[in-house]
Amino acid sequence: MVALTGLPWKQEALFRRLAAKMPALLASPEPASRPTRQRRAQQRLTEDRARQLIAEYLAGANMRQVAERWGVHRTTVATQLRRAGVNPRPSGLGNQDVDEATQLYADGWSLARLGKRYECSADTVRSALLKAGLVMRRPWERS
Repeated sequence: MVALTGLPWKQEALFRRLAAKMPALLASPEPASRPTRQRRAQQRLTEDRARQLIAEYLAGANMRQVAERWGVHRTTVATQLRRAGVNPRPSGLGNQDVDEATQLYADGWSLARLGKRYECSADTVRSALLKAGLVMRRPWERS
């Protein structure tokens, strides 16, 4: 839809210009649609693979590591653990890690650097440090 505004004599000129361009406008190709993301084919775990996956988790690997190794989503790992009656380990930092992270933060480490060290997000580290009673540095105190 096109709205022609202005005085009547100006509208006529605009209409004539639009009509002259109409064949070109109608012949122009359709705008490209958004590229679609390829979905991964769903993988079903055999009982044997599920047992191996659970054994890896029980041996100390975290859910993300197990999921990457087996090419499945971490929720799939969690589902398999639940089905096997395995209680997942709490995510985030353990008490010993919080003590160490508190000291490293006091030594000037950033939350992002601590997150990389403990293989979690900076927000997870921040939450754990706040829960432990640590006062965060002010923006002007950061180095």
